[in-house]
Amino acid sequence: MKLLLDTHVFLWLRNAPEKIPPHIMTLYEDIQSDVFLSMASIWEMQIKNQLGKLALDLPLNELIDQQCMENGLQILGIETGFPSRVGQVSDSVTRHFEAHMQDFENA
Repeated sequence: MKLLLDTHVFLWLRNAPEKIPPHIMTLYEDIQSDVFLSMASIWEMQIKNQLGKLALDLPLNELIDQQCMENGLQILGIETGFPSRVGQVSDSVTRHFEAHMQDFENA
């Protein structure tokens, strides 16, 4: 399975794993899962850190590198054609994504 970590989930994995629903943790811990973090999440964390809205115990680049080495995290880049493909996501995928987002929001 391929998992794209939300910014909050990425931070919770390090600082507050109890906030992550158990079924999501099970997917994350499955060695068969490919785990990704979007470059957009990295930008978000860096901006919030610079504005003083996010405290990190390591510089962000070290935190990312550590997670890549220790947990096989892969960075998902942003391609110029991506925004035009967003509208091509099927309704069933959208509903599945929204259901998972509700799990994160209710955690």
